[in-house]
Parts: sequence; structure tokens; C-alpha cells
Amino acid sequence: MSDTDTLRILQSDQNSINRYSVINSQVLRLKAQRKALKQRLVDLEDAISELELMDGQCNLKVGDAFILDDAEKIVERLNKEKEQIEAELEEKNHDFEEGSTEMAKLKKILYAKFGNQIQLERGDEDDEDS
Repeated sequence: MSDTDTLRILQSDQNSINRYSVINSQVLRLKAQRKALKQRLVDLEDAISELELMDGQCNLKVGDAFILDDAEKIVERLNKEKEQIEAELEEKNHDFEEGSTEMAKLKKILYAKFGNQIQLERGDEDDEDS
């Protein structure tokens, strides 16, 4: 098909393009959220490791205040938070995979119809799983 040929875009095609765009935005947002959650997990694991080496009382920063508490109790709290973050990360991973799968299906359909006359690349596909 030459550049002067015009393609007929149906409403269903436009809906697919719009759906791809929405999912792409969601996937990019999920990617950033997953990265932040992974970093939070690393930070929590580091804090837990440090606290497990301590005996007795420790200061726990809550907002702008410090609370003196038993190191074991703080480790318990951090482990609960870690479990919550792991569950949230698992949910984000699931949503990310669903979105990526749906985008791949839409991309296949749209490229089959429009060929190189449509650009659907995200621009960040090299580091898709960060």
C-alpha cells in the first residue's frame, strides 16, 4: 500500500486503537508502581535484617516522631508490612501481565490491518520487566 492510499478506519478499529492507548497508560503506571514496591521490599528486608541483629529497645520513626519499642515487635510489624507489600506486588504483576497480553493481541490485530501506517510501540519495550 503506498503513502497516497487511504485506509478506511472503522469505528471498531478506532475503538481498538483507543483501548490500546488506555491499556498502554495503565501498563506504564503499573510498571512504575511495581518498581516502587520492589524498592520498598528491599528497604524493608534491609531494615528487618538490621533489627534482627539488635537486642532490646529500638527507635521506630513514625511520621516525624520516634517511638521507643522492642526490636522484636518492630520486626513483627515490618514483616506484616512486607507481607502486605508482597501481596500488592503480586496483584500489580498480575494486572501488568493481563494488560501486556491484551496489548499484544490488539497490536497483532491492528498491525495486520494497518501495517506500517500505525505506530503502537511503547518506546520502553527494552526494559519491559523492570
